[in-house]
Amino acid sequence: SLAPGQDYVDADFGFTPTNIEEPTGAIGDYVWLDADGEGDQDEAMAGISGITLTLVDENGNVIAVTTTNQDGYYEFDDVPAGTYTVVVGSGPDGTLLTTPANNTVNLGPGQEYTDADFGFTPIVAEPASIDGAVVVEGVGIGGIVITLVNENGTPIGTAVTDENGNYEFPDVPAGTYTIVVGPGPDNTTPSSPTSITLVVEPGIDVVAPGFVFTNLADECINLVATHDVVCDGDDTYTVAVIVTGGEAPYIIAGQVSESGQFEIGPFTNGMAYNFTVTDNNGCSLSVLEAPEPCTTLPVEIISYSGEVLTDGNLLKWVTASEVNNDYFTLESSTDGVNFTTIDTQDGLGTSSTGTTYNFLDKDAPAGISYYRLSQTDFDGTTTEVGVISLVRGESGLSVSITPVPAISFVNVSVNTSKTEVVQLSIFDVSGKLIAKQALETTVGVTTTTIDINNFAVGMYLMVVESSQEVTTHKFVKK
Repeated sequence: SLAPGQDYVDADFGFTPTNIEEPTGAIGDYVWLDADGEGDQDEAMAGISGITLTLVDENGNVIAVTTTNQDGYYEFDDVPAGTYTVVVGSGPDGTLLTTPANNTVNLGPGQEYTDADFGFTPIVAEPASIDGAVVVEGVGIGGIVITLVNENGTPIGTAVTDENGNYEFPDVPAGTYTIVVGPGPDNTTPSSPTSITLVVEPGIDVVAPGFVFTNLADECINLVATHDVVCDGDDTYTVAVIVTGGEAPYIIAGQVSESGQFEIGPFTNGMAYNFTVTDNNGCSLSVLEAPEPCTTLPVEIISYSGEVLTDGNLLKWVTASEVNNDYFTLESSTDGVNFTTIDTQDGLGTSSTGTTYNFLDKDAPAGISYYRLSQTDFDGTTTEVGVISLVRGESGLSVSITPVPAISFVNVSVNTSKTEVVQLSIFDVSGKLIAKQALETTVGVTTTTIDINNFAVGMYLMVVESSQEVTTHKFVKK
């Protein structure tokens, strides 16, 4: 109300702009390796790079995703005021979170929030043990070898059962493993699976199901399986198996054979193989073997042969080429098991022409002698070339087959003590007759060449039959 003569100067009015934007803020900032696992961030603890973080609004909508930098820091910038949740992703392998997995932030206008931090700690895996037993009809059996195989198929340890049949693998890290039982006592056969797969949790001991063997019936005692590795190259190998004794037909992994000859695989080079053979009587025999890894022979052998002479047994081998060849070693044996070194000869090193080597064993005894030839590289790697036999001073025959391995032909050298016709029969591993040839021999060494160009790659058995004996020999077509 205005009085007479009054000046009123307070009738003021104000306006504010309607287009001023509210300042934005930021949320961060650190993911660290919690070395002591206590969930508290210490200055000395390192950041973790590459961790994913997600920013979610109060309605559950994903606003942004980012990752930590090389020092473990992250930031969501240009974030309007509001309520948000930061969610951390997975940490590095072998770690666990020591802080909550999310952090809720009430962000004011222009605020920079730097306490949305997360910590991960390394998992310290407590080792565990695997325990088990081997029994024969309820009685624990000592001296049985158990092999521990990792999930890649590589044997990583062995244990031997004690006098009560018990075994233990201590301090086993968490993971998936297979335990494989070796051969049981003589005249027994497995009556439970010969391998068991187990999952080991950190710090939790595992008691494996027992391996059980039963005594063989009389007709099962003579069941025998011989097996040899055939290298297919540096990556894989197959196993040639010959079963004798028992009653045919025989079965291995679904394969049935009347002759007892099998080829199983391929297996990865450097890994173990195992198989179980069962005969027509229900007798079974299990085999586990971890062979030496296959290697490519650095020396190409054209032939390795022997001849009985008046002055001794002459051994001769011929190379087509040599790579890093340090020396050859020649050993002899009278039983084919225990060998003694009788000669070493320097190789050519590296040569594309090769040469001929020979040695006269003047001390060769009467009867059969076995000669094993091996080759050693400059790095110390030794590879067996082959074994041949020679019979001296008595009736009989000896046979050598070269080259090792063969590609298009094999040379068969037969050393006999009289003139006669010798039958050569070649079988594949399934027992099928592939080729047959009559060889007329004279006293001493008679050699013939057999074309194998049309043979499939693999192992073959050559049966050599004279008037007095029959011998079997292996060769490989590459």
